[in-house]
Amino acid sequence: MSERWNTCTDCGVTHSPALCPDRIPEVKRGINCVHLDFAVHADVNRIEDKGAFMVDIRVECLTCGLPFEFVGVDAGLSFAQPMASVDGQILRAPLRPKGCILLPAIPGSKVKAN
Repeated sequence: MSERWNTCTDCGVTHSPALCPDRIPEVKRGINCVHLDFAVHADVNRIEDKGAFMVDIRVECLTCGLPFEFVGVDAGLSFAQPMASVDGQILRAPLRPKGCILLPAIPGSKVKAN
């Protein structure tokens, strides 16, 4: 069972409070850290009125707490393809139980940069 991310009372950043970089003085927010150990947080969401499922995935360094960003993924929300949050730190991907028939297209949104 993964620990939910909350706003840390030590530094005000959203991450696992037990991994707050302010509690690890020699490694602050990625400085002098080689990011060898990771925490992966996944939440599966059921969209009841659409009969769909989505998974939200976050990755952070266990040593310094620095969040990782997903690259090569458009920002937005889609029930047809994986997309990232606007800051790139959450990958949102549609999923279904094995063998289920695809549902008709459900509208989503895409963020475009100017």
